[in-house]
Amino acid sequence: MQDWKANVSELSTVGGAGSKNRLLFVMLYSILEAYLSDAIIGAAMDDVGVQRKMLKLEGLKDKQISLETILDRPDIVREMVKTTLQGLSYHKLGPINGVCESAFGKPILSRDKDDRTLVIKSVDKRHDCVHRNGADKNGIAHTDITRDYLEKLGGLFEEIAKTLENAIMDKQAAKFFENLDYLDPLGQS
Repeated sequence: MQDWKANVSELSTVGGAGSKNRLLFVMLYSILEAYLSDAIIGAAMDDVGVQRKMLKLEGLKDKQISLETILDRPDIVREMVKTTLQGLSYHKLGPINGVCESAFGKPILSRDKDDRTLVIKSVDKRHDCVHRNGADKNGIAHTDITRDYLEKLGGLFEEIAKTLENAIMDKQAAKFFENLDYLDPLGQS
């Protein structure tokens, strides 16, 4: 993100329709997608409880595996979860938000209505920039990808990453405390 911020400062143009701004916008999405993918897949591979939550994903929830297959490939469920997660489109932030809420107990999108709306609308704008040279399906160019917009969205994406990181850490910490018996200061349970 530091490199990206420096690039925004050095390369972005004043107007919101320039190709440099679109490039920076798409680059921002690539940074977030890579982080989300690595963090979610890594957390799932480290935690059977998270894998169990992932079994509700499309493509896994109705899977049947024979006992013979499990004997031959004891890591098959883990492999299937990983393959399914690798196939997700991490720029589709609505569904990824649902995956995170289900698996880690916390949504990653802002609870602030305006911020959330800005992020959700940016998904289609990203599609238009990647596939339509910055114009929507009616041919209307996105002229609002300004430096201020990039900086605002970059900040919101950083919040998404921090929220996910905290949710993963909370989930990992909970594993250490869930089976402990509590003793009060007098040694009584």
